[in-house]
Amino acid sequence: MNSNVSQAFLTTLFPTIGLISLATLYGFFALGSIIAPRVGEKLGLKWAMVAGGTGYVVFIAALNGGVEAGMLLASLVVGICAGILWINQGAWVSRVGKKSGGTMTGLFFTICNLNGIIGNSIALLILYTGLGTDAMLWFMLLVGAVGCIMLAFADPMAETPVEDIGAFKRQAVSGGDSLVDQVKGMWKVAAMRRSVCLAPAMVLQGCNLAFTFGKFPTVVGPYPARVAEAFLCFGKVLFPLSYVVISITLIICRHLTQKSIPQA
Repeated sequence: MNSNVSQAFLTTLFPTIGLISLATLYGFFALGSIIAPRVGEKLGLKWAMVAGGTGYVVFIAALNGGVEAGMLLASLVVGICAGILWINQGAWVSRVGKKSGGTMTGLFFTICNLNGIIGNSIALLILYTGLGTDAMLWFMLLVGAVGCIMLAFADPMAETPVEDIGAFKRQAVSGGDSLVDQVKGMWKVAAMRRSVCLAPAMVLQGCNLAFTFGKFPTVVGPYPARVAEAFLCFGKVLFPLSYVVISITLIICRHLTQKSIPQA
């Protein structure tokens, strides 16, 4: 809730470096995603999520700080932390719902997108009452800090035994590969035919993120409430579609993956 609402104001609060900050954020998101499995191994999924969540608190604090150098540094930090959070969060959700197919992941993203409605509604309430953007961002910072504390009380989720992986048996579950091996593995996956087929969707998503958080907030006008109103409309559309679309997609992907696995 706090991250997307706050990120929507990046290019309006920092018109000079806003797009550079976004590029920095998502560039280091890739780096964070590469090191995320190793962080999860060292800290455990729960504490890796807590560590990743703290980056969002730093990012929102920098938004309210008004210092460009601090904003760029915070974008770097939250990019790495976001990669750590989302990768380990995905593993955590998968372990929670490993017997439910794609339904648990669909439920997770439904709740996640519902927070877009709740977050932007709260932002509008604060802005409509005349408290201003600063007050709204400080509230979102508080929400982020409380979220990190709540994660500390989450179930750590036991590691999946190697024997439960079936045809994917490998020692990497317990020990993990080196960083170089992980990069090579990512390149092999990226070169697969099915991954190439996903390239248009990846490019589209990249363009969507760049426009949504970069250019769009400056298009809707100089008034902060308009930014929150626009993202509230976006959340209302995305929320009802999340569960159905994501669940169906994951079930199809699981089916295709099982068909491609050679029988032991």
